[in-house]
Amino acid sequence: MNGSDDELVQLLDEAVARLSTHRFTFTDDEAFVSIWERGYDISPQADPGSRFALAAETDGKHRRQWRLQTQALANDRLLDALTAGTWDGRNLEAELARLDAEDQVHYVFCPSDPRFLLQSDGRLERADREHNVALPAETQAALDALGPALLEQWHAEGAEPLTVRQLTERLGSLRWPDAHARNGWLLVRAWLLRWRQVSRVGQDYWVPADAIPKEPEHARLQVLPVTGTPLPIEAAEVENAVAALDAICWGLCSAGWPLVCCASKRGWSAEVTGRSCRDAGNRGWEDAAIDAACF
Repeated sequence: MNGSDDELVQLLDEAVARLSTHRFTFTDDEAFVSIWERGYDISPQADPGSRFALAAETDGKHRRQWRLQTQALANDRLLDALTAGTWDGRNLEAELARLDAEDQVHYVFCPSDPRFLLQSDGRLERADREHNVALPAETQAALDALGPALLEQWHAEGAEPLTVRQLTERLGSLRWPDAHARNGWLLVRAWLLRWRQVSRVGQDYWVPADAIPKEPEHARLQVLPVTGTPLPIEAAEVENAVAALDAICWGLCSAGWPLVCCASKRGWSAEVTGRSCRDAGNRGWEDAAIDAACF
């Protein structure tokens, strides 16, 4: 390794040490600008120690984001906490430190994640968070009056699930004056949340309440007990069974096989088994052999 390589390795080590305490992912220029200024053409993928990992691909608005291999992305954990209401989105670095202690890993946050919005006060919010507005009484009265016509139109078109904005357009076609207002769709959502004629499906879809299939009623089924008596075995069946069993057993016995072919081991009835073993005794089989094979 020559002096130039030694210097590059040292500069990379310094960059890794600096980035190891960061709480956010970084771009390649944030990581390597000082190295580039020294004349080295290096990228995270080319690090000899493979210490950099891709955190997020470019999306047209944000540049590619990187993290160190020793760091973990906290975005999913933070989104879960915001959704569950266990974190209010404030003091991001303090929350990351808490997660560090809980999971014994150094967490970082990727700010280019489209699932989040960073407010001017530093508070983190879900991008799809609903900002509910107060519904004035006169607005509710106007929408309530249009409700039956909206449902009639909706059913006529198949009662397909519609978003809040689609329903706002429908209400506009019914001459609701605030349909094109800046917060018109927010007023519609606030109204839908109170209107019992609709049901919410998923994050932002609504259907008429009477269009949702009802759960079938549970019916208790009773089955009559099955009883019966064993069918009698005809004498001819017994004779045929005994003859077949004797032929098999005598053949195997003469070949030196153990008497595992006895009726009791092959699922024959007790009558067939008893007759076979009695015949075996009459033919001179040893009692021990009969016991081992038949019982």
